[in-house]
Amino acid sequence: MNYVEGRKNIGGMQNSIGMSQQDCSSIKFLFEYLENGLEEISFESLNDFCIVLEGDERLYFQVKVNQFTLPKVSELLRENNMHEKTIFIGSGYDDKVRNLLQYKERYLQAKQGILNEDKEKLFKEMKDICHERKINVKSFLRCDFFVVESTNRIDIAKSAIEKWARNKNIYINVDNLFNELIAIIGNRLRTTGGKLSKNEIMELIKKHNTSKIESFISKKDRISSVIEKEAKKDIASFMDDLIMKYKDLLDDKLLLIKYFLENDQLVEAKNKIKNILNVCQDLEAIYLMILNIMGEYDTVIEREDLSKKEDCILEFAKAHMYKKEFTQSLDCLSRVDKSKWESTFFYISGINHNGLEDVEKAKEDLNKSIELDNKNIDAYVFLASLIYTSDIELATEYLDIALYLDSEYPKAYYVRAQISQLSDDFSAVIENCEKYISYSGDFENESVLLMLATNKFHLKVNGWQMQFLKWDRVFRKNHNIVGENKMSILDWGRKYMCPFFIHSNENEVTVF
Repeated sequence: MNYVEGRKNIGGMQNSIGMSQQDCSSIKFLFEYLENGLEEISFESLNDFCIVLEGDERLYFQVKVNQFTLPKVSELLRENNMHEKTIFIGSGYDDKVRNLLQYKERYLQAKQGILNEDKEKLFKEMKDICHERKINVKSFLRCDFFVVESTNRIDIAKSAIEKWARNKNIYINVDNLFNELIAIIGNRLRTTGGKLSKNEIMELIKKHNTSKIESFISKKDRISSVIEKEAKKDIASFMDDLIMKYKDLLDDKLLLIKYFLENDQLVEAKNKIKNILNVCQDLEAIYLMILNIMGEYDTVIEREDLSKKEDCILEFAKAHMYKKEFTQSLDCLSRVDKSKWESTFFYISGINHNGLEDVEKAKEDLNKSIELDNKNIDAYVFLASLIYTSDIELATEYLDIALYLDSEYPKAYYVRAQISQLSDDFSAVIENCEKYISYSGDFENESVLLMLATNKFHLKVNGWQMQFLKWDRVFRKNHNIVGENKMSILDWGRKYMCPFFIHSNENEVTVF
């Protein structure tokens, strides 16, 4: 019996919506577990997909187009009691299932000591409900239930990819990666019961990684990003106020938007806000913020003449800054009285002045940004990048503060590598470059790969030849070079200068 026929006999979805729901769900959970022990994802006949974690722990997923009801939950648990960990994905919950899941969550938290409630009482109440509905309570505790809305399944999957990339501080062409994964899963893996290893997944990600070393401005710089903890708290409070303000009109829609924002589901949040923006203009700044985070700068700028609100002006300034329209960005900032400027305004102003090659003014603004917010990591690192050639000690002090605030902040290690390069500390260059790659997930940073290659050469570290090959591959890709290529590179520090002459073709690199 082949795979598709076998699925029909056990009730698997055979319509296009069902298959798409399965494929999108597998992509969502693939990226949620990618940094949490994932070894491979496989597509089976008995379940829709299985995620294998380190230590051979297995999570079995079954995707249902229908909404979860208590009778449906009872049926699923009776039919699927053979696996240690099964996760069911549906298109929604009814209120009774939602209440039962809340009992389960409270019981588990009380059992772990997180929640100060009587765990025995909670268990009894949950058990009574399960018994009344003929639900096996042990199976219910062993299994999990999640929702992936059928209508938003594609946006949800893309949002998971985007969130992973954002946390790794890299840029990915999300649409292209999603389309390729859908093609691989739908045309090859699901029909043959195939699998993807973590290494294969990372190779696909590298293929669609568009990151370059063009500037220090990255998604981590966006201080107002909803993914930042402090900003999340502010936005949650702001949304609570809006929910009260529009209690009789939009409270259910605003609750959903708040949920999306808290869970970094920016695509869904953007779409929901767009639908009610004409009724609730209080959401405009958050809408523009999301557009900036997603790189839709032109869409932000198109709305510039429609709003004079100060929090919106900040987002317009950011959009121009990301497009390297530094003068226009400064013009936006000037529309707000400078006496009202907060740390973020000075930080963006500093980036703009640096883009216009007014380095002294940039340093002045960045120092003012730090004065107003001594936890502004971005300002410390950007300032360090501007002064390290003239004041290594102060730049190092700024980087130490940044890494004290966030020990996994990638750009701090990049600037540290540059300082080590200037000081001819070859080992430190290698160490800091490798930490940058580890924390950023940026496997194709042309500058970092070259620093690794030249410094491994100086120390005669095993594999320096392969490092030059990696750099050459990325260099060719970024500069559209084919065939033979000859070039010279000057590697310099405080005491030493070393010229490299590089001759390469499609398959090999010769270094003199």
